[in-house]
Amino acid sequence: MRFLRPAFYILDAIAIGLVLSLPALWLMGRIRAELGPVGFSMSWGPRPFVALAVLVVLRSVTASRLRSRGLECRAWLGRAWIKKVLLSLAVLIAVLPLMDLVLSAKGYERNALPIVMQGDEDWTDADARFESDARLLWRFKHGTSIHGQSVNTLGFPEREVDPRKRPDTTRVICLGDSCTADGVPPYSSILHELLTNAPPAAGSWEALHNGVHGYSILQGVEQFRHTTVGLQPDIVTIYFGWNAHWRGEQTDAEQFATRGAGPILSALRRLYRSSSRPDQARPLRVPSSQYTNALTTLVREIRAEGIIPIIITAPRAEHLSSVIADRQGNPLDEIHELHDHYAALTRSVASAEQVILIDAARLVETHPGRHEFFRADGIHLRLAGRRKMAELIYRTIRHGAKHRAVGLPDARLMLPLLHEVWADDDLPGARR
Repeated sequence: MRFLRPAFYILDAIAIGLVLSLPALWLMGRIRAELGPVGFSMSWGPRPFVALAVLVVLRSVTASRLRSRGLECRAWLGRAWIKKVLLSLAVLIAVLPLMDLVLSAKGYERNALPIVMQGDEDWTDADARFESDARLLWRFKHGTSIHGQSVNTLGFPEREVDPRKRPDTTRVICLGDSCTADGVPPYSSILHELLTNAPPAAGSWEALHNGVHGYSILQGVEQFRHTTVGLQPDIVTIYFGWNAHWRGEQTDAEQFATRGAGPILSALRRLYRSSSRPDQARPLRVPSSQYTNALTTLVREIRAEGIIPIIITAPRAEHLSSVIADRQGNPLDEIHELHDHYAALTRSVASAEQVILIDAARLVETHPGRHEFFRADGIHLRLAGRRKMAELIYRTIRHGAKHRAVGLPDARLMLPLLHEVWADDDLPGARR
């Protein structure tokens, strides 16, 4: 029985370590590690809480049986004061998963900081959810999941969708970045429910998204050419604007120009940049002129395929998270101003090309419940925000179908609708 005392001390050390680390594990929810060429990523959910409960029960049963044989192995958990402290901590910590369950049932989500792509070429090696792509720079990896939503066979965190559109079906595809791809459900799924429960016109209707975390408008153009157009959409919504004005080691145009250049050339390029380009001189991923040109190109190519484009300006919270400023190396006021500038560029393209515009950025500015729509970063939409975004798109499509405005070059018929959307929550089939 000599081994029993050290064994009990080891069990107690594990139990104490679990109790002390549970708050951090609950907050993080996921960990990713790199050990040279070997990397792994994992999420644990309620497993640490279950493991602690099993460990404590196992130890108690074993200690009870040993006492029945006249043996005593008290170790650390056998000391009254340690037991009282840990029990108090365990009771407090047990509230955390219960809070998650209750708040989730009420429609709340844990606020998560954004996934911000800095223009680096090697980050896909460290994130198992993404893989490099010769055409798009990166894409989701099939078989993984994003915030609990599985990546489907088309390569997006969405429900499984048949790429072949059924006859007599109007298909809406939401093109965008993480603001489109993020959330369970994403706003495209809420839109799908609205369209199927109350079709704006005759026939079947469906919606899905082609959004990918970190994509800029340049990748949106490539995404449309190589994926979206093949899915035969009738309407494509365009929701970009954030990643274009993030700073990176190089512009997206530079990354596209050197696709397939090989690891040696990529390493030399990064070495040159690190010695010649100070942090404050890091370029915007998509400078304003390139953003305007790319958005115009995307609109024209969508129309050339006989598809209806709808542009959405990217809304923001009144103040973004300070983490954004730390990552970008600019004061928040400057980032706010820069984003608003890109929203203005989006409006100018919509006006010049006479595209239907959902000016969500302007609508949110005056909405009294603005703070309810965004996660902690001030960028990504919470469930309430995603519902409103879906409602905006649904009402725009329904209004267009009713007034025969969808498909016409003049978007002015949409304007009487938009100022009413936020105040009117009486939507058929909307999930509450």
